[in-house]
Amino acid sequence: MRPDDKHLLSIQIADLTDDVHCSYVIALVNEYRCDSMGGSLGAIAKESELELLHGLRNHPSSIVYFALLNGTVAGMAVCFTGFSTFRAKKLLNIHDLILYRDYRKKGIGTWFLKKIAEEVSNAGYCKLTLEVRTDNKFAKKAYRKVGFSPCADPMEFWVMEINSFDIGRRS
Repeated sequence: MRPDDKHLLSIQIADLTDDVHCSYVIALVNEYRCDSMGGSLGAIAKESELELLHGLRNHPSSIVYFALLNGTVAGMAVCFTGFSTFRAKKLLNIHDLILYRDYRKKGIGTWFLKKIAEEVSNAGYCKLTLEVRTDNKFAKKAYRKVGFSPCADPMEFWVMEINSFDIGRRS
């Protein structure tokens, strides 16, 4: 992407009651699941698609953003609002950041992250958080470019898996 193409980029909040938007959510989740950085899990099982969409629609703090290039969906950020007790303000966790393969390494991801940061800053949020695989060098480079960094010592991000993360694969 050339610098003069930036005017072709826009951001949109997904309408999870719109069938076309939902089809993009599923397609982008599958793009990620089938990628090595998404664990090469394969496409989500057809019967799990509705469960995914229902969960996003009904989660009280979910926000799904689309990155558009000339009106075409290029990527998606699935986010959840949290709250910082130390700062007494909302924060936004970017749970998934996905670009279609054809739109990667063109500056769209960094632009998208900056736009999300601008949106939440204007809304009074105190910070953005995300997690990244230790071996995802390209994502880390993009995240650093925007201003993300690993948690400052002594903080670490920990996880305890309750159920399998594999919500099924297509047959």
